[in-house]
Amino acid sequence: MASKVFKVIKITCLLLAAIFATIGSCIDETLFVALGFVGLVLGLVALYVGIVLTFGAKRQTRGIGYALVTASIVATFGVELFNLVEGGKLQIGDVFVVLALVLTVVVFVCLGLLKLFTSEESTTENLDKRVELLKSYKDMVAEGFLTQEEFEAKRVELLKVKSSKKDKSTK
Repeated sequence: MASKVFKVIKITCLLLAAIFATIGSCIDETLFVALGFVGLVLGLVALYVGIVLTFGAKRQTRGIGYALVTASIVATFGVELFNLVEGGKLQIGDVFVVLALVLTVVVFVCLGLLKLFTSEESTTENLDKRVELLKSYKDMVAEGFLTQEEFEAKRVELLKVKSSKKDKSTK
């Protein structure tokens, strides 16, 4: 449940960060002058390509996407900060870019929390599934579909524990 909430927050913040960075970049003329048209377009392309990649199936693809989004927003923030120091006055574009940076930080906090909650939930779910499967194997032994040795092999495989070896002297 918690992981779903963090996923929604992550996606929402990521998209809002992209929108705010775009608005901040486009309405702030000093940023436009500082980056130039080509730099601004490349920054925005990197931003949106990064967002698309964050929805990738592979972990490496998502990592590259987050890196592109972060680099684009941090670069835009850096230029905004430089312009603020040089110009001395806060413009509306500055506010949007700062909001984009804050939302990017929230995305990374959600990613960390997702990793924490997902690993806990998957471990619990995985154990529950293995226990259920083990119970069904035990029923199969009772019904005669599996031998006790086959059950022990499955138990060892599922629980990843060593089977208790019987003492040879009892034979």
